[in-house]
Formats: sequence, C-alpha cells, structure tokens
Amino acid sequence: MKLKDKFNKWFGTKDFKLGGYSAAAAVIVAAIGVAVVMMTDALPSSYTSFDMSGKNLYSISNETKNIVKGLDKEVNIYLIARESDKDTITDRMLQKYASLSGNIKYSVQDPAKNPNFTKQYTDEKVSQNSVIVVCGDKSRYISSSDIYNTQYNSDYSQTTEFDGENCVTSAITYVTSDDTPKLYTLSGHGEAALDSSFKSLTEDKNIESADLTLIDKDAVPEDADFVLINEPQSDLSEQEVSLLKQYGEKGGNIIVVSGYIQKTLPNLNTLLNAYGCELEADMIIEGDRTKCIQGYNYYLVPSISSHDITSPLIDENYFVLAPLSVNIKHTDGSDASVTDILKTSDKAYVKADAANAQSLEKADGDKSGQYTVGVVSTKGSSDKESKLLLVSASQFLTGQSNMIVSGGNGDLFLNALSWMSGREEGIAIHAKSLSSEKLTIPDTASGTLGFVVIFLIPAAVIALGAYVLVKRKRR
Repeated sequence: MKLKDKFNKWFGTKDFKLGGYSAAAAVIVAAIGVAVVMMTDALPSSYTSFDMSGKNLYSISNETKNIVKGLDKEVNIYLIARESDKDTITDRMLQKYASLSGNIKYSVQDPAKNPNFTKQYTDEKVSQNSVIVVCGDKSRYISSSDIYNTQYNSDYSQTTEFDGENCVTSAITYVTSDDTPKLYTLSGHGEAALDSSFKSLTEDKNIESADLTLIDKDAVPEDADFVLINEPQSDLSEQEVSLLKQYGEKGGNIIVVSGYIQKTLPNLNTLLNAYGCELEADMIIEGDRTKCIQGYNYYLVPSISSHDITSPLIDENYFVLAPLSVNIKHTDGSDASVTDILKTSDKAYVKADAANAQSLEKADGDKSGQYTVGVVSTKGSSDKESKLLLVSASQFLTGQSNMIVSGGNGDLFLNALSWMSGREEGIAIHAKSLSSEKLTIPDTASGTLGFVVIFLIPAAVIALGAYVLVKRKRR
C-alpha cells in the first residue's frame, strides 16, 4: 500500500475526524478563555473585585463615593510599604478610591527603594503600611496605627477595627478644602465642655473647635460656623440671647443640648422661640421597655424620624441615647420650619419634680403620651439660612452615652454639622470590626442540616449515578 493511501486510511477515518473536531473546539475554547482573561485584567478593579469579606472591608461607603466623585483637584495617595509586604485590605481600599475618580492617583512607595520620599510630607517616623494623601502644597500623613485601631477591653481582651476609609476620606477633604469650619462652645452658664471623644470626632472631620464667652463680646465671632450650647445649668442673659439671634439672622447655625435640670431657662427659651420651639421642665419617663435602657426608664432610646441628618442612622440601623430628657414643644409666632426627629413611644409620661419623687413609676397625675426629644429647625432666606438642632437630653454629647449606642449620638452630631454647613464630608463613616463572627445555627436547624448534608445529598448522588449506569447498559 502506497504511503499516500496509508495517510488517507489513517486520517480519513470517522474517529480521526471526530477527534480533530474536538481538538479544534478545545483550541477555540482555550483561545476564547485567554482573551476573556486578558480583557478582564484590563478592566478597573472596581469591576473585577468583589467584597466577600462579610464586613465590607473592601468596600467604601456612599458618603465617600459622593466626595470622591465630586473632586475637581488632583489628589495623590501613597501607600508606604514594600510591594511584598503591603497590607491587602488597605491596598484594595485605595484601589477603590482610584477607580472612582480620574482625579485620584494611587501608587505604592517602597521605603527601601526611596528612603527620602516621605520626608517631603512629614517629620514623623513613618510606619510600614502607612498612607500619605497629597493635593498641591497640602498633605496629610496617616499612620498604620490610625488605620487599625486596637482597643483593650475590661476583660483583658482586645478589639481591632479597620478605620482606613474614615482616615483617608478625612485626609482627602482636608487637602482639597480651602477653608476649615469652626465650632464655638458657649461657656459662662455651667455648660459641659465638649467631650474629648466628640472633639476628636470633629477634628477627624477637619472642624476646629474653640470656647466662646459672650458676656464681654458685642457679637458672635465672624468665623463661627456653629455655636454649641451644651447643657447650661443657668440661664443666658438677655444680651447673650440678643447676640445669638443676630448671629442666626446672618445665617449662623446653633446646636442646643439641654435636658432635665429641675428648672426652666426662660431666656434660652426666648432664643428657641425664634426657631419655633421651646423646652418644658418635667422629666420624661419611658413606659415602653423596648424604648429605654433596661432598668433605667429615664435613659430613652427614642424612635428616629427621617431627615438629612438621621437617614444614615436609619439606613444602618443605629440608635441614639437620650438620658434625662424633657419635652420639646412647638411654638407659634416664628417663620421657622420645625421637624421632629426624635420621639418617645406613646407609653411615655412626664414626672413632675422627678428629683424628689418617691418613685418613677407612673402615678395618677402624670401626663402620658408621645413626646419629642429632638428637633431640627430652619429659618431665614436661602442666602442667610440659619439652622438649629435641639436635643432635650442631658449627657447626650458624652463618650459614655455614645459608646452605649455604638456611636449613634456622635453620628447624629456630625451629620447635623454636615447638614448645617452643606458639607457632604461631615457625614459619619464607621470603622469596621475585624473580629471574627461565628455562624450560629439553632439546634432544631442543625439536625435537619446534618441529615441533608450527611444522608440526603450523598443518597441523591448515588441514585443519580445508578440511574445513568443502568441507562447506558441498556443502549
């Protein structure tokens, strides 16, 4: 047999042709796969990287997205780390920032290759996996210890949180901002100083804070974006009220936190009347156990109504704590628009002279109903609009109250500052816990799940295999 005939015999068989088709199909599929991988690699990480951490460690909030997408200046973000030792969580987060805006440039700087790089931005000793954010001549250094917060608990355990997004977004806001808002805290009436934890919150949002005494002033300082009146123990003078009213008429913003103090403050109420509200004197007791701290029915956990400053709390299922509260009443004679944002249940009641009462249990003479413990108010024209936040609770701006509700009080405070100043970057951004979470399955469900996994699924697989085997033998 000739060689040509042998080739035709070998390569012309049906089996060879089928094999050739299969091989060709395999090559085509492989080529398509390679092309898909190459195209995928060319896409931004925001389209190819998915957060499967369960704690959104690799995701960033809508607040940050809005800030980043609105940038009109170029921002450079540097991760200071060796390429082989860079922190995965921080690196992926910063890639997300860069993918959201063409104005953000992200790169990793190896301190071993360029040891003098960080000296142009900070005099501090730079730690591995720290971050530097730069815009023009302004820069901010973020140490790795700020990105990863470790807190030691009373039981000698420790909790670590990832606060990278809050730090980086705050730094971007700082380096791109032309001005810094200023918060003044009124003094001279036994007011509580701004708690250190709340002062840190404002500093994180690039808000300066200072004390203010009006007794020797003829006006509120020109650079005041907000005036805080925090738990006054005695009344303001008529002159101080006049100055604060003038400040509001120019578009100034006021925050008042004042709860149960066993007396009324008529001059303070005169100021509040200009915003369509006033404080009553008697303490509120909550009759619904789900709306207060267990065992302390005067530590209210009020319902939160929707508003610009409360929507982030509602969306993330946060609460606020309002200890020792009094009712806020709406008043007439003002052109202000008043919105209730914090309310008790309809089982609440007010206790007259609560400090000397034998019991806080509801008595026959105690008035009951739903009461308001937080309002926002807006008055004035669009170019001179003045905004007010009034919370009728003592200890509202304290670290302890804030901690009990996992930062809810702080969120409300920061969101109010943001709403008043029109700055999106004031919205609170939470750190993300790195503690592991266990999957807890109820006993009733665990038995069913065990039966399905151990018996039912294997039995189904065996039955399917037997069916296929029998069917093939019959062909």
